[in-house]
Amino acid sequence: MMRFNCFGIPFYVSYWTVFLVAFSFVTAGAGQGIILMSLVSTTIHEVGHLVFICIYRGKPQKIGVYFFEVKISSDDNESTWFQDLLITFAGIAANGVAAVVALSVNMAVSCGLLMDFFWCNVAIGLLNAFPFVSFDGGQLLLMVLSVFVQEKSALKIVNVASVVLFFPLVLAGIYILFNTRNNFSLLFVSVYLLSIFISKELR
Repeated sequence: MMRFNCFGIPFYVSYWTVFLVAFSFVTAGAGQGIILMSLVSTTIHEVGHLVFICIYRGKPQKIGVYFFEVKISSDDNESTWFQDLLITFAGIAANGVAAVVALSVNMAVSCGLLMDFFWCNVAIGLLNAFPFVSFDGGQLLLMVLSVFVQEKSALKIVNVASVVLFFPLVLAGIYILFNTRNNFSLLFVSVYLLSIFISKELR
């Protein structure tokens, strides 16, 4: 685990993350920039969260960048329920803004890279909007449900929604892979979701 300070905030970065960043630059240099664009879109997503955290909770205590997630530690007692809702939604909103900007500029200059960047932001935003327990959509659903039922019951509902969503994704991913022979993107997303869920449960 690498550790450094930036603007007085301790950052903890896993070596797997460093490897992924290096790999994305290598593949971009070879003409395959989709991984790098995905990382940039993910960074935009996390910056959206970070901006609203700084607005409502002040400077984060630390930021951890892991292979499967970015964890921003802050004092959540300093924000209200609605502010927490905005913080959680901010990442999806940031991807939406980036997608709109990329599409608007592309309409003026017509660049293929901009369309790739547009689709990366759309994909990252939609993926995080899924009602999966570890994603923003799941956290938003949990927050809303907690208003009407106990938090423990709300968490059970979100977990059930995650499982119900997971299996169709796996089946669809396998179906697409067998029919296209080389498109494993949806299956990869399914494995990614499962990995995040397991990593959360083991903590």
